[in-house]
Amino acid sequence: MVIVLVFLVVLGQEVYGNKEQCENHAVKAKLFDAICSGVKQTRTKSEETGTTYTRWGRTKCSGDKTEIVYSGFVGGASHTDSGSQVNMLCVPTQPQYAINNKKVDNHPWLSGTIYSIHQMDTPNTALDHSKYTQYGIPCTVCRARDKTSVIMIPGRKECTSDWEKEYNGYLFGGNPKFKSGSEYVCIDEVPERRKKTTNWSEKPILNPVHSKCNEAMPCPPFIDGRVLTCVVCSK
Repeated sequence: MVIVLVFLVVLGQEVYGNKEQCENHAVKAKLFDAICSGVKQTRTKSEETGTTYTRWGRTKCSGDKTEIVYSGFVGGASHTDSGSQVNMLCVPTQPQYAINNKKVDNHPWLSGTIYSIHQMDTPNTALDHSKYTQYGIPCTVCRARDKTSVIMIPGRKECTSDWEKEYNGYLFGGNPKFKSGSEYVCIDEVPERRKKTTNWSEKPILNPVHSKCNEAMPCPPFIDGRVLTCVVCSK
């Protein structure tokens, strides 16, 4: 009888101890699942977060945290037509047309853009006249992961604090003597080029932009006639 009671007591202690262990394991399992779920949600949120920008003059994005959305060429309207559109577009090289296959005329049109570098011939930069003038300009639309904002800062090569540099280069735009308007774009510091064209007609043209000192511009530190830099930053 005594032996049976001792056995039952020992068995009860073992069962109770196992129950506590099971409960502890259950608590740890729930905690582990919660941590894993949080990591998964964080990863998913991180993968879904991002912003896009155009890298003018290059066919690839920079940095480990960027990915190519698509590459193409810089498109725009003629520099000789006063009613032309002013914004530059990064156009994919493989178009997809709609069902209307009729050729039209006297409508807005889109064409490839070319470099124009004059009074400068600096090797290994976007200011290399002999390498880039009259060549087509490539571009890439990039997605910066884990970022929510992208800005282009004219006149700077480095980003401000807490911002990360995507790329830097030179500020380009249309010549003020052209009939059409244009916009400022940041061409990569060492750009690529597409094929060379044989003439200037019916093409958008981008030139390096220089500072022009007047009463409204702080000179110094700006210097009259100096080509302006630019940087694209993300955060």
